[in-house]
Amino acid sequence: MNEHRVSYEVAKLLREKGFNLLVNHFYSQSGKLFPRTIESGYEPMTFEADDFYENFNTITRYEVEGKYQNVFSAPTLHQMVDWLREEKDIQIKIVWNKFYPDTPYEYEVRPTWRDEPVRPYGMGGMQSTYYKSLERAINEALKMIDKKEFKKGGDLKDNSKNKNMSTENEFIEIADYGDQMYFTRDFGQVIVGDDEKEIPLVLVAKIENFYEATGEDEFEEKPFAISLNIYPSIELIDKQHIDSVAESAGINMDEVGYTDLDSYGLGIPLILKDAEEFYSEMSEAEDFLKSKEFQDQLSARQITIGWYMDNAINRAGQSRWEYLEYVLSKDKGFY
Repeated sequence: MNEHRVSYEVAKLLREKGFNLLVNHFYSQSGKLFPRTIESGYEPMTFEADDFYENFNTITRYEVEGKYQNVFSAPTLHQMVDWLREEKDIQIKIVWNKFYPDTPYEYEVRPTWRDEPVRPYGMGGMQSTYYKSLERAINEALKMIDKKEFKKGGDLKDNSKNKNMSTENEFIEIADYGDQMYFTRDFGQVIVGDDEKEIPLVLVAKIENFYEATGEDEFEEKPFAISLNIYPSIELIDKQHIDSVAESAGINMDEVGYTDLDSYGLGIPLILKDAEEFYSEMSEAEDFLKSKEFQDQLSARQITIGWYMDNAINRAGQSRWEYLEYVLSKDKGFY
């Protein structure tokens, strides 16, 4: 039976994480995969019956490849899913998305004791096959095991449901999803419509690991990048939009926060040349995001926000103002 198993690198990590299920395959120190064998006289015999499963991670001296060595249990991907759920309180779910026929498989990772996903749909989970998506989900889950806020009964660092975000001209962290971090800051206010209504703006910054999200080699060396999107204060967004976001995320309307809006793609992109760099470490991107140099650039953009909003946002020539009005009232219509 050709079963899909974890990679050698994951198997080594599992030994450190205390993986203790019985398996019938293992990796040697050289990274070669072997089946469980039982000595019979001078000839090894291979068994596939459940009776001959072993926890190889507890064995310190196993004879293979002509020498005694530590070996590593090699569970199947589905064994990993069971172990993460039963031992680490981490649930993995794979969903087929018909709207992306080339990469239809999305994954979701969450603590078993929370309703909302920790890994939002579509955020790097899009894969061409079920097993590729499952491998990505397992890798994501392993990063979360040791996070104290991920322990059962703990509280994830996620303030994205807070309607009153930062009121200062500096970023505050609202969510940490492992290979993604979200921040918000006040972005002033604008006057919209014939009734000249004042609309407070919130700037949402996301730092994302593009290599984890795409698997593309071009992002391997410097995988982290910043994206910026402008939103009206969340309570002013048209309820029809909020309903669509909630349905997409599988949550209630009153649970929708800025991370959900950003995953859905409802914001107005803020393009700044200096924010288009890629970084080797998440911390480097965060340091730049919070630097005085970058804060000064954002403050300067706030002053010229009217000019920025005048520019077209689509090929139909509609401006960012028109899109903002559409976000505030879906009945306005937008191409």
